[in-house]
Amino acid sequence: VWLDFFLFLFVELASNSTESTMKFGVCWHIGYMMNFMKPQGFKFSFAQVITALSGLFLAILVTMVPNIFEMLGHGSKIKFEHVATLKLRDFPIELAIKVSDV
Repeated sequence: VWLDFFLFLFVELASNSTESTMKFGVCWHIGYMMNFMKPQGFKFSFAQVITALSGLFLAILVTMVPNIFEMLGHGSKIKFEHVATLKLRDFPIELAIKVSDV
């Protein structure tokens, strides 16, 4: 549990997200981890499930929409592999630079 906690915090804080997005992600993850570590057990509330699923849907939608419009402008056929990798090409290099700066 602690490894998951610190690994998520590292990835969230090392990402190129806005400050408000990082705070939102960290707060939700800390809330989930506190509920998970309760002696009574972990039970999702309806609000948690709806919020998590709507956030997941919006994150996927916001990630894909600019890439789809970019690909339509070039006239190429859209494939999931293209959409998924357009924004991730230089991510390992950017992450390595941020980690070395820390």
